[in-house]
Amino acid sequence: MINLYDILPQLSFDVEDVFKIICGIDRSNVEMAELLDFFSKQTAQQKYNDYDGVLITASMISKLKSLIKP
Repeated sequence: MINLYDILPQLSFDVEDVFKIICGIDRSNVEMAELLDFFSKQTAQQKYNDYDGVLITASMISKLKSLIKP
C-alpha cells in the first residue's frame, strides 16, 4: 500500500492535481497496481482534445518507475 499524499508530490504533481487524482481513485491509500492502472487510463485519455484531467508527463512516469525499482 502506498499513500498518494506522499508519492504524488515526489512525482512533481502540484496540490490541485494530487486532490484530483485522489478524488479520481476515490481514496488516498492504494496498491501500486491501482495507481499504475489509473495513470495508464489517464495517459490514454490525454490524447483527446476534450481531456480536462491531470496532465501526466513522461518525466512523471519515469520518476514513478524509479520509485518502483530500487
